Amino acid sequence: MVCDPEFAELGGPAVPSAAASSLCMATARNCLNGRRRRRCAFTVIELLVVATVISLLIALLLPAVQAARESARRIACGNKLRQIAMALHQYESDHRLFPPGSQVQDFAGPHPYSKSLGWPIALLPYLEQGALYSAFDTHLDAQIHNRIQTRRSVPIYCCPSDPNSGVTEWKSPSIDPFWGDYWAGSWGTNNYLGVSGVNGWQSTAQPTACNIVAEKPDGTGLHDGMFFGNSAVRFADVTDGTTSTLLLGERGVTLGWGKWGGPGVVNACPMGIADVVLPGVVDGFEKSGGLRPAIGVLDDRGYWWSWHPQGTHFAFVDGSVQFRWYETDRRVLFDLSTRTGRMQD
Repeated sequence: MVCDPEFAELGGPAVPSAAASSLCMATARNCLNGRRRRRCAFTVIELLVVATVISLLIALLLPAVQAARESARRIACGNKLRQIAMALHQYESDHRLFPPGSQVQDFAGPHPYSKSLGWPIALLPYLEQGALYSAFDTHLDAQIHNRIQTRRSVPIYCCPSDPNSGVTEWKSPSIDPFWGDYWAGSWGTNNYLGVSGVNGWQSTAQPTACNIVAEKPDGTGLHDGMFFGNSAVRFADVTDGTTSTLLLGERGVTLGWGKWGGPGVVNACPMGIADVVLPGVVDGFEKSGGLRPAIGVLDDRGYWWSWHPQGTHFAFVDGSVQFRWYETDRRVLFDLSTRTGRMQD
């Protein structure tokens, strides 16, 4: 059968025009449906093109999502630092001075060590952690006699960008059983350390002998910051001005350092160093300390750094929080680390 009437004149079978038209339309629909059925599947090339486009979109979108998440974590981290600074203001208002960087008292015995209760413990009631503070026996050492408490994580002391924050299990580098028990085990971590000034790391015979180091002939002692062993600093002592003196800084938890209830370096000044306090810079000690990215070595404990790109947070005595870049001039950080107007040449 021929659908074209003109073809019928050439010898094709005659078909009524109306019937021919209907039959031709049905045939066309069948042909079209057949083509559609045959085109339901993608070719391999089409699938490869689609997969490539999706991969490119994911590659472009994923960094943006990660950057947005880190931006949110960075904001949360800075807000925690601001809350701690405000809690320190309330503490100073109630006690007429800031808490000591670490309360130090010598213990007698075969292993010389000190009772150490860092400022994060004293501040617990001002951070809605009154029950935890009440569980401490403040007449005894925080690390040996209060380890049940210091094993706990205090979320306000943990920066959300730090993958090591929370509760970390550390091993002791010492083979001595006493020091093994003293250092090893679970600890709650701390990302926010008090600024002790512009000196540190000098060892002394006893932890409470920091005054010997502080009374150096050139007057550059250890007591020119806000937090140190047995410190008792008031707002009135900040002669530099509260807007230009560092109170706290952020540093990553690293290689066993960064415990909110930790002792820091035993028998060193200022007491609590590398766990709860840290110098802004270290003057006269191979120019160490200050700001730099972490490089995965033990020396990271003595520098200010974070898991945020390009820098870390600092809180000033007035309660403001600023993000400082690693490129910050060392002399600027030196000046900000002291409350007494000292400048580095």
